[in-house]
Amino acid sequence: MKKLFALLLAASMVLALSACGGNAADSVENVKIGMILSSDGTDPYEKSQLDGLSAALESNGMTREEHLLLKTGVTEADACYNTCAELAKAGCIVIFVTSNTYQAAVEKAAAEFAAVQFVSILGNTAALSGLDNLSNGYNRIHEARYVSGVVAGLKLAELDKAKQISKDGYDEAGNVKIGFVGAFPSAEVVSGYTAFYLGVKSAFSKVVMSVQYANTMDSAEEVTKATNTLIDQNCVIIGHHTNSSAVATAVQTALDGGKVVYCVGFQEDMLTAAPTAALTSAVHKWASYYTYAISQALKGDKIAINRAAGYDEGAVGISTLGPAAAGGTADRLLSVESALKDGSLQVFGTSSFTVGGEQLTSAMANVIPDASFSPDTQVIENGVYYESTHRAAPYFELRIDGIKELNAG
Repeated sequence: MKKLFALLLAASMVLALSACGGNAADSVENVKIGMILSSDGTDPYEKSQLDGLSAALESNGMTREEHLLLKTGVTEADACYNTCAELAKAGCIVIFVTSNTYQAAVEKAAAEFAAVQFVSILGNTAALSGLDNLSNGYNRIHEARYVSGVVAGLKLAELDKAKQISKDGYDEAGNVKIGFVGAFPSAEVVSGYTAFYLGVKSAFSKVVMSVQYANTMDSAEEVTKATNTLIDQNCVIIGHHTNSSAVATAVQTALDGGKVVYCVGFQEDMLTAAPTAALTSAVHKWASYYTYAISQALKGDKIAINRAAGYDEGAVGISTLGPAAAGGTADRLLSVESALKDGSLQVFGTSSFTVGGEQLTSAMANVIPDASFSPDTQVIENGVYYESTHRAAPYFELRIDGIKELNAG
């Protein structure tokens, strides 16, 4: 059964089935689009999605004021289902739910309101549900993570050449030490920090990375503690996967105090929080996905069950380079981003990393969600670990050489 489902899931990544797309809208005048946020819309992750949806509405001839039914602060499964039902009854042709925590509630609503399309962002159960009106979407953010890593690697090269890194910034083997604050040891976080590390290594090979988990996305206090742990270990550059600017603030404080340390952000530009410490940030560009999904719904076509785009469709990128970025960084990025766009550069090409000292020729991942999280899908082909290809949500969970988790237990 799992093998059959795996084939169906892979097909869903490239086919937008039209069987249950609904009727095409004659005009956009009375069209309603629904969005459900768990925050008030100012949290960086959901703000970026709301901004992306607003841009997508405009590109499809609509406005946020006239066509968007927005619900915020939905933080419980029952409330999510009730809100989905409310929006469906209000005439929304598609409803986007930005938190994957409530995907069971979204699935329940999709089963009840078959004429409405539902999208669970970062969800992973749409293909398994058997529902034609339920989809999962995300972006190949690991590509932007890689590019932000290149920015960091070029900075390391500049600092190393100028002998600005103290001896404590190197390990016993002469590798420069960098760090990463992760929210939780999930596939999304592991995929992101591994891509970041590989980007760094592509520009400066003598580097090792420590990962400190904050065990929260949002608590500034806990994120600051995790960041200071890495600063105390003399990490020269610190990246992160959190929903907070606390990493940037802590690094800026350390830099102002005389420590040689810089940061790479996530979700949003960090130059306000760290004007001289922030190098850049890896960011989603949600307008790409939402423009596609709304266009499909307006035409009465099915939104792809699983869809994840990257640099090829302008779905990810990096924020403005900070003044501390190394000279020549912008020029170097032109070729890197071009190679990601045309596919000649693959972030997880297996020649660029080892696991237990060995280069991988095969790997199974838990693509099909189940209670045991058992690996079920071969994800390496022709020397590439294909992330966000067999489904939209990340599933990369390999622990590669050169990266050490300090508190994953």
